[in-house]
Formats: sequence, structure tokens, C-alpha cells
Amino acid sequence: MVVTVPHGISQAHALHFVESQRQWIERQLARLPLPARPGPPERLLLPAAGLDLQVHAEPVDRNARTPPRLLETTDGLRLRGDWRTQDAWHDLLSAWLRKRARTVLHPLLSAQAKSMGLRHGRLSVRLQRSRWGSCNRHGDISLNAKLLLLSPALMRHVVIHELAHIRHLDHSPAFWAVVAEADPAWREHRRALYRAAAMLPGWLERAPTHPPSGVKA
Repeated sequence: MVVTVPHGISQAHALHFVESQRQWIERQLARLPLPARPGPPERLLLPAAGLDLQVHAEPVDRNARTPPRLLETTDGLRLRGDWRTQDAWHDLLSAWLRKRARTVLHPLLSAQAKSMGLRHGRLSVRLQRSRWGSCNRHGDISLNAKLLLLSPALMRHVVIHELAHIRHLDHSPAFWAVVAEADPAWREHRRALYRAAAMLPGWLERAPTHPPSGVKA
């Protein structure tokens, strides 16, 4: 909440006034309509996997509390059951995306490692907010399921980047030399990766489930 006060009124006086009216302010805020929660996306475009899927959110029978579920059919993805809350449809789509990402990323990682003369450890696929991937000192690699929303070239660039960490766990010139050998256009791809991060669809991030509580001056 923003409080605007006339010129000459001290901050202490304004805070005291707000505190004295706290109950009235909270009642007025409670009457305001909550922002509409986002619904599921109508389309799932996954360039790196060569997929363009329609998401069909089937009508919900309000009298039948059937568990939410997601089915992959010949005409796309179908949300069935009581999928209405974001917790339900977001979790279903996220789980599907992680599973599909693993089927794409695992063979790509193995093939790319072989072409670079490297051996990687375990692969984990997560849905992370800010990291495209990581590699630890054991050669275990974690990749973000959001890579499927990128172009195949950018997905491959991230895989090469993480594999190069098997040889160099830093970002030294020696590390970038390994990357450049497998991906001569790595500078262009790296810049494009930063731009792509800002273009990801909003549904991937879960919206807040509760409105802000209390009053802050």
C-alpha cells in the first residue's frame, strides 16, 4: 500500500495515522477483488523437441471431485478431472515437461559427451527458475526442463557448456576453449540464451497462492 501525505506532514505522523486506521484499511482491502489466477496455457510450443501441442482444458464437473490428471493424446494434451487450481494444472504440466525433457536430453547428452571424448555421471532434469544447468566435480549433470522451449541450437549449447565443466569446473580460458571446439558459435549462442530467458512463458512460474496480508506504510 502507498500512503500519500501533504507537504509538511512528517513520516512519523503519517505512520501513526495509518496505524490508527489499520482495522478500517484492512476491511477495505478485504473487499477488493483478488487478481484472477492464471489459467493453463492453450498451447505448448517446444522447439527443441519439435513439438507444438494444444492444451485442452476439459470442462470440470463441479459435482464430481475427480482427481486432476493430464493425458497426452493424438491432438495434444488434455487436462481432466478437477484441474482448476493452479496447484493442480501447473503441477501436471510441470511433471509432464520434466518427463518429456528427460527423453530428449538424455540421448543428446550421451551423444554430445561421446563426440567430445567425455564421460558424464548421472543426469537429473529439474524445472528451475534461473539456472539452465549445472555440473559437479563427479561429472553429474543437472539440466533445466525449460531447455525444450529453446531452439535445438541453444539447447545443445547448454549441454556442451555443462559437459565442458567435466574438464574445467571454472570459466577459465581453458574452459571456453573446450566449449569453442564443440560449439564455434558459442558467443552468439550465449547472448541468445540471455535473451531467450526473458521470453519464456509466464505459466512456468507458479503465481502466489495467497494475497499479501497486513498493511505496510
